Amino acid sequence: MRERVIRGSHCLAIGAFFSVLSLVLQIAIHVSQASTTAGSSLSMVNINLQALESSMQAVFGNSSVKDDLYNTTQGAPLGQSLGLRHEYRWGLYSHCAYILSPAVYGVCGNVTFAASWTPFETLREDVPPIYFVQVNEFIIDSLRDSPYLGTLSHVAFYLIFMATIATILVIPLGLIRTTLTFLCAAILSCASAAALLIASSMWTSVISHVQATNKTRTGVVVSFGQTVWLTWAAFALSLASVLPYVISSRTFRRF
Repeated sequence: MRERVIRGSHCLAIGAFFSVLSLVLQIAIHVSQASTTAGSSLSMVNINLQALESSMQAVFGNSSVKDDLYNTTQGAPLGQSLGLRHEYRWGLYSHCAYILSPAVYGVCGNVTFAASWTPFETLREDVPPIYFVQVNEFIIDSLRDSPYLGTLSHVAFYLIFMATIATILVIPLGLIRTTLTFLCAAILSCASAAALLIASSMWTSVISHVQATNKTRTGVVVSFGQTVWLTWAAFALSLASVLPYVISSRTFRRF
């Protein structure tokens, strides 16, 4: 009997370790692009426009596209047609835009719960009016498909949010040493893993689709952010915690 208790306790410790690691990663996902300081290096998806000006000049001529496409004024607000930035990064709650040279600095948009990824609207709100037609030629159709991109990213947000809530609940349940709480922890870990799997698949599919249709365009480069891979890692950790909790519910005995 004593041997079974120790074995169950070891499994419980392993399950709790995986759950805590998964929660840490999920917190990092939530703070991505919360500001230009906290989470500034973390994002779901990035769009780099640093080469857009030269690409437009090659197509429309230097006289049509001058040096005022970008707004390099530090702290200039977004969404007021004051000029594009070199790179845009999206998190779960907000997006930030950065000037990359000669110095790196950025500014973030409003924080919104369950923000959707609608890149065309975001870029259009920053484009100076005199360049809207030219920039419009460089925005591929897949980036204009706001209903598709917005809906999938919106659903993915809620899945990640629910996964985080489930993971938070798992940790205290694992501390209450009863068969029922261990079983509940296993169910919640499984639910968290399923939600993270679907969310990470959605983001991967959306970004891969945009990248695949963007190969013929220059000046607009779409890339994965680090938090997509953090979401996959959080899924793996939540999944790994399921079996230890199940074993603990079957082997743990109270005296």
